[in-house]
Amino acid sequence: MRHLFVNSSIVVRLVGLLVVMSLGMASIVGSGGGEDITGGGVTITSITVTPAAVPDGLPVDLTLQFTAIAEYSNNTQQDVTGSVAWTSSDTNAATISVVGMATGVAVGTTNITATMSGVTSNAVSLEVISISLTKIEISPAIMPNDLPLGIDQQFTALGTFDNYQLYDITNLVNWNSRNLNAATIGLNTGVLMSVASATTSVTASAFGRTSNAVSVTVVDNKTPEQLIVEPQWIGALPVDRTRQMKALIRYSDNSTFDITDRVTWTSNDIATAIVNNDT
Repeated sequence: MRHLFVNSSIVVRLVGLLVVMSLGMASIVGSGGGEDITGGGVTITSITVTPAAVPDGLPVDLTLQFTAIAEYSNNTQQDVTGSVAWTSSDTNAATISVVGMATGVAVGTTNITATMSGVTSNAVSLEVISISLTKIEISPAIMPNDLPLGIDQQFTALGTFDNYQLYDITNLVNWNSRNLNAATIGLNTGVLMSVASATTSVTASAFGRTSNAVSVTVVDNKTPEQLIVEPQWIGALPVDRTRQMKALIRYSDNSTFDITDRVTWTSNDIATAIVNNDT
């Protein structure tokens, strides 16, 4: 299927239904209750939480994403991370959000579980530890292509700690763009926002450490050629389940950039599926 610009929207075929989608989360809506999640007698038989073990522990103030996979009585599986009820047995040690993101609060140990339709997952033991940061590395370490004007670039920061482990500290560091006339960057998000054609240098710092510097050149001479939705095929989704969509833009030099949060997503049949324009 070929993807073209259509009034700044994206056209994609989903389970035989032509859907015009607008920001990223497709949700199937409908009636149904109890454990019968499809209306066809299919029930959840088990829920598996991963990672099943965290041998290196979680440092205080850092986060760790958990995922929940449900197995159904028809031998199919579905990612239900955003649909289960997450629980931390000791919120003084760590909390966990509705989307399975655990945050270390204080030194201690807690158990992480997920529950849905009366089924509870395996319990994952999570130890929260106190360690020191020794190094910060940000990526992409080299920008493979110039950044088109009007496009954002997500940077991530990995911290090396004195237990010799790497942790994602993107939301903990302070981000800096040396030339704000070229691009600004979210202080604790790592999202670089292009402003004008020029060059800047991006760094991240925390706890007295500063990362490698990444040079970014913003240009206004790229021609957009194609708008692409991923995944291009989803298959069937159980009632009340969700699936994250992504929108990419391809330019004349074959470079691609994620613009999921910049397009307008729309479903042509909201009685069957809705598409969320919120992050």
